[in-house]
Amino acid sequence: MAKVIDFDPSVEAKEAMLRSLRVEMRPDDAVINKKDIIWRKRNLIEITDLSMLNQCAALWHSLSSGERANWDTAAAYCALTGWELFLQDTSYRLLNNLLGIAAPNIHHQYKVMECVLNCTDEYFSIYQKHYSNYKLRELIPGQKKAYAWNEINEQVVGSLIVEFNYFSDLEELDIDYEFYAIIHCIGTKDGSLAQDFIFIDLDLKTAWKSFFQLFIPDLDTITFYQIIFSAYHVSGVVMFDNFNFEHDSQNWAFDFNCDSIRSDRYIFNNKYWPAWIVDYAYTYISFDSVYPTYEPEEE
Repeated sequence: MAKVIDFDPSVEAKEAMLRSLRVEMRPDDAVINKKDIIWRKRNLIEITDLSMLNQCAALWHSLSSGERANWDTAAAYCALTGWELFLQDTSYRLLNNLLGIAAPNIHHQYKVMECVLNCTDEYFSIYQKHYSNYKLRELIPGQKKAYAWNEINEQVVGSLIVEFNYFSDLEELDIDYEFYAIIHCIGTKDGSLAQDFIFIDLDLKTAWKSFFQLFIPDLDTITFYQIIFSAYHVSGVVMFDNFNFEHDSQNWAFDFNCDSIRSDRYIFNNKYWPAWIVDYAYTYISFDSVYPTYEPEEE
């Protein structure tokens, strides 16, 4: 790579140069890429015509005040405004030729985590791990597409709240079927290494519903915890959204709104990890962030 020395641009030239660059942080150094296009007033009309902003705006203004209020309510669950969620959702529908406008929902918004299962003779297990120290991928304030890997010290003190919403349409394939969630904590008890966990049965068939569990591990210190979903001898579809893994009044769930569960979210032991990790995945059919194309009835 070429190295530039004695580079001393004027303040104006430096500002213009930085506007045309995108800085992306990595664990060891930064990467600087040129932006694809620098949009100026003379070509903003072009990008406006190509976007779906005008179509979405017209549809938004066609809604009643009550309908827009419903979008505001649903958007609060994914840290957006009603208009932002409507724009995200409706532009996806237009781009993918899906008819109509979606009904805002407090149990899920935009994309969800979907697992299509066919667990015949093997277990399906999906889990999210939380260590005491790791590097988390976070958006750099003031920049739309630039991220940094920030050092995180996640110390669990006292209780752990686990919340999520889920929809399930599963069939048991054998009498010894299993479908449950596990909250698993590792730490110390009376000076020795110890662990504590709880198993929670989930419904094989349910419309979208909310799950809540307050877990107080019988541990003096907690250095690691994980949330696991496990299935055995079941077949069908299960979807999740709106995760909240809360301690010390903060939600620590990676990709809590399930918009990109396969993307790298954190670094531990110099390895990149996605929000959710699949184990025993011999028989699963699909596992990804998807836009639900049908709307099951609410419970």
